[in-house]
Amino acid sequence: GGAGGFKVGSQYICSYSNADWVFFYDDDAYPEINILKHFSLLDTSRYRIFASRVQDTYGRSCRMNLPFIRVPSTVFETIYYVIRPERFSPVRTQVTDVQTVSFVGMIIDRKVLNNHLNDIHDELFLYYD
Repeated sequence: GGAGGFKVGSQYICSYSNADWVFFYDDDAYPEINILKHFSLLDTSRYRIFASRVQDTYGRSCRMNLPFIRVPSTVFETIYYVIRPERFSPVRTQVTDVQTVSFVGMIIDRKVLNNHLNDIHDELFLYYD
């Protein structure tokens, strides 16, 4: 599955790199040219994982890569999510704690990644499998 490539890459990075942070992107989703400069200006002391805004060629947010500030856990919340998805998504202009993050656009502390390599299920493919 698609997660298999991320897992193999993660294992390689954790085995052969001493980088502090790992930036994830895909063959058809890549960071803006100045992302390292912007990231270096962030206070990273409170967080170990960051989610980036993934956008399409028209500048719209890619819905499948949006993190959840809370995951719907009941039938009522799932229906409410369908009606008001913005209530479950972070505000773009604010730093917000989230419960989920997509591989695409994720920036993760290498030590955290190394501690969670077995949580990447390489047999899965689609988002939120």
